[in-house]
Amino acid sequence: MDARHNLPDLVRDFDGIQIYCMFIGHPRSGHSLFGSLLDAHPEIVVAHEFNALKFIQRNTDRNELFYRLWRRSKQFTRHGRRWNGYKYKVPNQWHGRYKHLKVIGDKKGGSSTDALKSNPDLLNQLRQIVVVPVKTLHVIRNPFDNIRTVSRYYHRNRLLPAITGYFSRCAVIKQIKQTMIPGDWLDVYHEDVVADPNKALKIACQFLGLATTVDYLNDCASIVFDEPRKRRFEINWSHDQRKLVEDNIGQFDWLSRYSYDH
Repeated sequence: MDARHNLPDLVRDFDGIQIYCMFIGHPRSGHSLFGSLLDAHPEIVVAHEFNALKFIQRNTDRNELFYRLWRRSKQFTRHGRRWNGYKYKVPNQWHGRYKHLKVIGDKKGGSSTDALKSNPDLLNQLRQIVVVPVKTLHVIRNPFDNIRTVSRYYHRNRLLPAITGYFSRCAVIKQIKQTMIPGDWLDVYHEDVVADPNKALKIACQFLGLATTVDYLNDCASIVFDEPRKRRFEINWSHDQRKLVEDNIGQFDWLSRYSYDH
């Protein structure tokens, strides 16, 4: 599907969508990378920075939502898939277009989490609009790296407000997860994506009910950096700040693998 097709053509393709994919998590945790890797799949469209949960509060309908998600994917592709100093364009694959559209979604993980904190009923509204199962990808990064990066971009390098905001959002994520069917939720670890993108993508695509090809996996792997950015070492942490993070990590099972040193 390309720009030559009009809205009626798109609506017919939207009828084939089987899954809506929602991202949940924190800003600066790897959503843009993983969203673009999925968007390169010939049967998936993942919009970049759309914020679908905010949009559905405007009394939209299914076809308008899907059209705007598809259009955002095309726009991001047209502008080179560059974001915050990184380039997320997978060569030879299907950004901004598709072969057979089966999965559509929005990678705005941090904003989706915040929207559900303010209005938990948005998830039910989303389900009613899309009329297909909603599956959730929870993208996770070492909290020390995540907190440090958030402090840099949003808090003028102050760690304490970033720590507080991070674990406040974790509490919301825990509540959201408790409302989901277990088979509709997948934890995606950023470090695992970087270490073995082929394996991470196979797992995610299987979760979404899709197959993968060797060419797709290898082309995706070609844009993934060699190792995760360990941003936590860019700034000095006080003993109390490190302890505060370590103590809070224990409250959330998906963070149990992480520490300052690992």
